[in-house]
Amino acid sequence: GLQKYAEYLPEITEEDMTLISQPLDFMGENIKNLNQQNHVKTKEFAFYLAAIFFYTMMTGIVGSYRQAYLVNVLALSDNQVSFYNGFLSIAGFIMSFVYAIIIDNHKISKRGKFIPIVNAIAIPIGIVTILLFYTPEGLAGTLLMIYLITIGMLHGACTSLGNAINLVSYVVSPNNKERDKVISFRSISSAVGNSAPLVVVLVIGLIIDKVSPDNPNKEYIEYIIGASLISVIGTIITLMGMRFLKERITYSEEKKNPLVGFIDVVKNKYAWIIIISETLKNFRGIANYMGPFLAAALLGGTDKFLLFGLPTGIGTAVGMLVINFLLAHNLFRFYFISFVPLLVTQIAYHIAFRTKNLQSNEIFAKRPNISADKAHLQPHFASRQTKNCRVSNLVMAGSIFFIAFLVQVWKKVRTFMLGKI
Repeated sequence: GLQKYAEYLPEITEEDMTLISQPLDFMGENIKNLNQQNHVKTKEFAFYLAAIFFYTMMTGIVGSYRQAYLVNVLALSDNQVSFYNGFLSIAGFIMSFVYAIIIDNHKISKRGKFIPIVNAIAIPIGIVTILLFYTPEGLAGTLLMIYLITIGMLHGACTSLGNAINLVSYVVSPNNKERDKVISFRSISSAVGNSAPLVVVLVIGLIIDKVSPDNPNKEYIEYIIGASLISVIGTIITLMGMRFLKERITYSEEKKNPLVGFIDVVKNKYAWIIIISETLKNFRGIANYMGPFLAAALLGGTDKFLLFGLPTGIGTAVGMLVINFLLAHNLFRFYFISFVPLLVTQIAYHIAFRTKNLQSNEIFAKRPNISADKAHLQPHFASRQTKNCRVSNLVMAGSIFFIAFLVQVWKKVRTFMLGKI
């Protein structure tokens, strides 16, 4: 524009251009310096990472051992577990709209928008986490399923609202570099915290082996004690972390049309890349589901799941460090190296299963709901169950893929509805 209308304008020097490019200072503050200086103190940063770590421990023990609790402790059938998981997936997706509306309409207070939500949900999520591994005696059939689904829905509500603890990292500083640092370390702390319950359950299992080696309720004791310890400590640390944390960027409370946000997401090619990658990432849930059963079949107990789950957490943390390094040095174009661990994983998978050649009946032999008088039917049972599982898993995987896809689209729309920073 300056070149096009140069003949109508006075000569503009480089000094003039420097002054013109300065941001407008509506608030009477030096915005340029404000965006370059660090705001998050070391104590605040440390407590936030601790809160993330212990909060993720509460969600991590559910992701790692809830399915094993349903199958090994409660002895639910395959149909019951499939119904339970399918109902919670579909109902959770529907309720996610309600949770999003609650977060969007939450008024900004002196403590900010997200911190009050975390404070309100810290105690309920701790209680619900314990209840997920506790079932009153005498419940069976329909009553048992109603109880399990009710607790599962409560847990879904708590985790959806409690996700505000992750959103805090986006509003702790107006300094982009400092904010990116907080987000990166939050992801690392979350990855490690997600695997930490595996260590807790392993230690509890070792103690039980010393005190009561032949205890038939060992697995149940591991889960309920582990969930109780993690929930109590996690709730306390989460509340302490929020006490020292401060939101420094305020979201606009202007209401946005969700349809406009949906259209913007659909038209944005970069949003589609994120949606697809996030959807594919949900298939990690298969590993979390099968992990405890493979640990029981291969290593002798579900408490040995640590040997499978811990590398996952370490790998995630290392991956975040690599990404942080690439971003810091403007080398993100070299992210193609992510194909290296993918290749190594595929090679290790084929070597492991070619040498071990695990048979299906070895896994199903660990199922407690198969009585001793039907042991002679074990090979046939395993074969039939394997075929049934293949069909049901295909149907369930397709359903989960579709629901996960819709959830990711809705998350992008919800971000738009929150308004601009």
